[in-house]
Amino acid sequence: MDDHKPWEKITEDPDMDQKTTSEEWKRKIAESTAFAKEEGRMPEALERLVDEILEPSLNWRRILRRYILQHEREDYDWLKPDRRLLQYGVYYPSPNSEIIDIAIAVDTSGSIEDEDIEKFLSEIKGILESARTYRARLLACDAKIHSDITKNQEEGFDVGKTVDDFSKSLKGRGGTKYSPVFDTLDDERIKVLVYLTDGKCSEDIEKPKYDVIWVLTEDGITRHLDFGKIVKLEDKKPWREA
Repeated sequence: MDDHKPWEKITEDPDMDQKTTSEEWKRKIAESTAFAKEEGRMPEALERLVDEILEPSLNWRRILRRYILQHEREDYDWLKPDRRLLQYGVYYPSPNSEIIDIAIAVDTSGSIEDEDIEKFLSEIKGILESARTYRARLLACDAKIHSDITKNQEEGFDVGKTVDDFSKSLKGRGGTKYSPVFDTLDDERIKVLVYLTDGKCSEDIEKPKYDVIWVLTEDGITRHLDFGKIVKLEDKKPWREA
């Protein structure tokens, strides 16, 4: 008759402590998640759950940085050799930094408080200051778009003045619709849309081809957000201190 001694031996092994087991499971989950993402077989709801398991206290600003800055990669053009190395007989591709198209939308509906708008503008400034090579489209929308500004970082512009001018153009305080923003960006080549809102909109939106990050107010609701990454404005520390 089996006396279960092997099982007892495993549970009593001092090396199999709780921390080791937890870290091992996290490693296995992370590996499985990475594989599933590469294969395109990771449902978004499950991805959110896994993120919460692996990084339960991850600062939301770091999430924003990770999603935006991950697209800022320096590629290499093999058709244009690096002239500095070519003179030594070495054929090496020249660096070719890609311009990243990002969009940032601000919900200006009646349910958004003035304090929320100020926080939103602060985060827009932080995003624009953190990215390097990008073309940014700033949109303000309640039930329709009231402001639509595009800035190219390569052409040079004053981030502070841009955000200040954008703030002065903010109108709305009506109902809430997300579709005007998504319809406007439908044919654009953006990599990611950051939508600052309180989530108080029941409109059905079809998942776009680009990444979406929903940045919600502290009391924001998530039940109508069926896709994208969701983070919340949970503290008042400035972006650069994240």
